[in-house]
Amino acid sequence: MIFVSIDDNEVHNLRLVMNEIFGEENFVAVITVLCNPKGRSQDKYFATNHEYILIYSKCTLPKGSFTIAKEEEQIEAEYPEEDDGGKFRLLELRNTHREYGKTQSAQFVLSILH
Repeated sequence: MIFVSIDDNEVHNLRLVMNEIFGEENFVAVITVLCNPKGRSQDKYFATNHEYILIYSKCTLPKGSFTIAKEEEQIEAEYPEEDDGGKFRLLELRNTHREYGKTQSAQFVLSILH
C-alpha cells in the first residue's frame, strides 16, 4: 500500500497520475486530514484547513481490511438500530462542537437535491 499526502492545489492531478501508475481499480480511499483548524490566512478566497491522503493498494483488498474490531457489547451500545444490512446508528446532520451554539444552528439551511 502507498499513502500520499497532498494539499488541495494538486490533489486532482495527483489522483490522475496515481490512477495511471497503480490503476484506478487499486484506489482505496482519500482521507481528509485537518491540519490547521483556523485555516490558512494566505488562501485567496477561503481559509482551507485540511490536506488529503490518497491511498492505493497493489491488489484488491477484502472488504473490512481497515475495520477496527469491537467487542459485541460495544457494538450493541453504540449501534442501536438494525436492518437487513446490519447494525447502525442515527446521527444528527449538524455541527455538535461546543462552540457552535443554537443561535448559529437556527441560521443553518441545508438543501438536499435528489
